[in-house]
Amino acid sequence: DSRQLLKNWRNGHTKSYGAFTINEQYLLNKEENKEDDPDSIPFDWVRRVDIGQYPRVACGSAHGSIFVADTTSKQVMGAARAVHYSEHSDEYTNALDEQLRQYIYGEYDGGGVLDVAMFGKNIVASAGREGGVKLFKLLEDGNQAELVPQGDVQALIPLIIGALPIVVTCMKFDSYGRLYLGCCDGFLRIV
Repeated sequence: DSRQLLKNWRNGHTKSYGAFTINEQYLLNKEENKEDDPDSIPFDWVRRVDIGQYPRVACGSAHGSIFVADTTSKQVMGAARAVHYSEHSDEYTNALDEQLRQYIYGEYDGGGVLDVAMFGKNIVASAGREGGVKLFKLLEDGNQAELVPQGDVQALIPLIIGALPIVVTCMKFDSYGRLYLGCCDGFLRIV
């Protein structure tokens, strides 16, 4: 009821619950005593979140992974693991300027995804410390779903070999599906 919700906000009372966990596989491995396995998935935490068409959300993690979840069914529907630079991976270069990192995160920087944006129920854009933006689509087939990479935003790929890529610090889809990108070079880009 909207009156009860308004009363809760005015009085500082709210109901909170865990909608889902991105650590389901980690917890299953722990139950089976597989946490020492070098191929096991590490414990991770959500760094960024964006709400798509309800009840879908996109999350970016500290380990550089992207997740799409359904908050009604309380399940992760698809994941793209370790697709961005994090302190825990060797595959990407951190292009985030040290001074900018200090402004954004202060003394503690947990690593991982800088931002995520979701459009509708299945389109996700994510930005990482290696620069640029990666695009994903959640493909659904009955009870199966998979988060599939769709490529990078070409306008952000450096044209000169060895040049640092453009780091995107924030982004948002508009209602038409255009993606607005706030970049560390001071430009707002629309793609």
